[in-house]
Amino acid sequence: MEHIFKLIGERFPLLQRLVVQRVGKGEVSERLPPFLGILLAVMGTPLERPTCFVLPRRGEVARLAVVLHALQQFVKEQQQVSREYINAHFNDGDMVRVTPGKHVFRYRGFESDTSDSIKLEALHETGGWRRVRAADIMDRLEKTTLKKPLGSLASPIHSPPREPIDELLGTSSYGNQSLIKNAAVLLDSQSGLKAIAESVAFLPLSLAGQATVLERLFPFGQLEQTRSSATGWFQKWQSQNPTGEPLVAVTHSAELLATYCLSVPTRSKLIAVNGLSRIRNLQAYDDISGTQNLVLFADLDDEEMIQSLGERGCRFWWLTGSEMSMGVDTALTRRGSLIGQAVKWANNLDNLVMNAEQCENRELERCCLDLEKLRESVGENPDGPLTKLASRGWRILNDACAVIGTPDEAAYQQGREHVAALRRELEVNKVWLSQESIVALTNVADALDAVLTPTTTLGISKSEALRRLLEDALKAGLRCVLVARNEGQAGSLSKWLREHGFAMKVKVCSPRTFPDGEDFDHVVCVSWLGFNRMKQIATSLVAPRIEILAYPFEQRWLKQFERRIKSRPLVPCVPSSEKTALFVSDGRATWPEEPTPEFPSRQGGTIEADIFLFEDRLRLARKGMAATPSSAVETVSSRYVSFFGDSFAFLTESHKVPIATEFVSKGTGSTRQLPERVVADFKEGDFIVFPESGDRELTQEVADKLLGERAPELRTVAHLWKDALSNCKISPEAFLDYAKDLGQARHLATIRHWFSESSQIGPQTRDDLALIQIVTRDSELERRAEEVWIAIEQLRSAHHAAGNRLRDALLQRLPSLIEKIEENGTEIALGELGSAWVVQVESVAPDGEPRGYTEVNRLLWERTNLDFSDLL
Repeated sequence: MEHIFKLIGERFPLLQRLVVQRVGKGEVSERLPPFLGILLAVMGTPLERPTCFVLPRRGEVARLAVVLHALQQFVKEQQQVSREYINAHFNDGDMVRVTPGKHVFRYRGFESDTSDSIKLEALHETGGWRRVRAADIMDRLEKTTLKKPLGSLASPIHSPPREPIDELLGTSSYGNQSLIKNAAVLLDSQSGLKAIAESVAFLPLSLAGQATVLERLFPFGQLEQTRSSATGWFQKWQSQNPTGEPLVAVTHSAELLATYCLSVPTRSKLIAVNGLSRIRNLQAYDDISGTQNLVLFADLDDEEMIQSLGERGCRFWWLTGSEMSMGVDTALTRRGSLIGQAVKWANNLDNLVMNAEQCENRELERCCLDLEKLRESVGENPDGPLTKLASRGWRILNDACAVIGTPDEAAYQQGREHVAALRRELEVNKVWLSQESIVALTNVADALDAVLTPTTTLGISKSEALRRLLEDALKAGLRCVLVARNEGQAGSLSKWLREHGFAMKVKVCSPRTFPDGEDFDHVVCVSWLGFNRMKQIATSLVAPRIEILAYPFEQRWLKQFERRIKSRPLVPCVPSSEKTALFVSDGRATWPEEPTPEFPSRQGGTIEADIFLFEDRLRLARKGMAATPSSAVETVSSRYVSFFGDSFAFLTESHKVPIATEFVSKGTGSTRQLPERVVADFKEGDFIVFPESGDRELTQEVADKLLGERAPELRTVAHLWKDALSNCKISPEAFLDYAKDLGQARHLATIRHWFSESSQIGPQTRDDLALIQIVTRDSELERRAEEVWIAIEQLRSAHHAAGNRLRDALLQRLPSLIEKIEENGTEIALGELGSAWVVQVESVAPDGEPRGYTEVNRLLWERTNLDFSDLL
């Protein structure tokens, strides 16, 4: 491997000549690691089949690799353009001079087919030659009929100051961007590439001085909407040089990229994809891979898409820690570095150990075994009563497993109430269950009752195990992070750490607040977190060792999890012989064969029937009457959202709710307004705020309280613009045609939003309202247009004030209530604003379903299927 990496350095001299620096981040430079040459070699080779690099975590590797490839191509292009230009304009024997000088030479062509230097003959000196880089004089070489003044070996050939990119790469572009051609198109977020362009600099290893960020070296840009010819596809971000193409262009649309790839000559472009989630449209993938050279970058946990693309002929190169570490100084792997962090993640993956710190509790073991007896039956009816009952028992079991130390009587009482609810529900549903299921669930309830009494030793075993583990780790000088099941338990663990003398020595977090940008030696989970959360922790690769305080059944789950996380999908891989052939042709070195994985590859994403399938069925079981299809005559499409505890909701796609996640986590907010999101933007673990009653948005409810008696009238008047659109009976497309005829065109998406968004207070500007008035020809809107606009402005002002009031009220009250939120939601009194419920997102259904209008956009409860106002 050392010989191969030496060849990589020779083939890609930029890797040895340049260092990279994130400007404004301590100004510390990083050497470019040799493994980037692997990526450059593949990107620079014609590809018959797409190649995907799988990294433990991508970080900024893909973007930097694409930029380096573009710089390599720029150097080659400069040489090629110089040769083509000079060969086309000058012949051997021509009399020439190099402006702004006046000395005359005889042109004698290039030194060789591979050289970038031309020969200028001194007219009066036998054998007198001047060798000059073609790129340095291409635009300054001109023919002449003069023969004086005679040029000689000593005659000056002045050169203007070099541009930063020329100083960096040894080229001679002199800032002329008109001849630059696009070297790569990147499927990625525009903001992500812009951040690199604006904050990252390359500079020569041997030179110190002011770093120049990439956007000042060469042009970046984006792919535009479809044009009639390939020449019109790019839009440069830098407006001062409108000619030429962006050296690197980006688009976030796989569909637009596919259209572009189909329109340009086959295999003429390098396309890079930064993250497989960006290309879930498999038809777009087929169009891109079938026409252009495609290189993709994936994360370790992109399992589903890796499997899908493998079935479509994509080949995979799993970058290992040994490959990425070759020739890398260990200092490079410090936290926060641009490339070194990715190397650190790779090494952590290679050395990853998952260990269970054994704990004991016979009653919990018995409870788990009885629940697992229901596995096959639960799979027969995912939303049936057995699944709901098993899910309730499963939640109680996992909560009990997370107990550290001796709970107080209130905690025991709460647990017993949950078990009592399980028994009541079992009694009601016995008629639908088999005798075997009834016996198993009864045994589960009995075991839970037995463990949830003050006379048992629940939590003692894990408390002792945690104390031993932390003492040993701290004595060894290891950095540890302690992961609780949720925010509530994180607070309890912080208290336990203070009581046992570990305060300020160990970081405590929940899966949602897990610091995946930091480095640790040990991650310690106090219980099984569930497959999805354990996967989040493991694939973060913040530490090479994961410890879990585990009862015997949790140990079994951890072993199955380890098999799953360390196995690979069964997909085509780049063979070692082909890897070697990229760099070695003389047989002096070979790429080492990948070692046989400790755990075998898996077909179709599964390795065996395991606990995760059972766990998923129980986790996704619907609450209350949520599993029952709506019987309402009038329905609306909405998505089911489950919250931790007994609550759930059906939310329509356009309904916005306030997000209190930042306030719960930090007790502060970085924005002036309480942010609002629609259901499609929810993340697991988000804290959602619901109003005390009704189905209106919380901000609207508070705004109306601030407006007082005039709120209904203002909303009626403000809504007249909506009424006009509804009554005019034209489509958004027809509206756009009318607007164009008036010279008042708007974006079609804006017009569609006017028609479809029920919660929009009003159009953005007074001119927009006037356009709606003219196109709809609505007499009521025309008569009251000024009144409508005043109402819109007053409502917007009230909503803004309401957002501020809500933010301030929540900021004041949430910190003292954090530990209670996880249990079953928290009701927060907001003074004259009323009250609200804060609940945490457990899961969101991927698709919408029809639900009655009385069910949607309100908080519902498992025990009654009514919103909380009906419980008063």
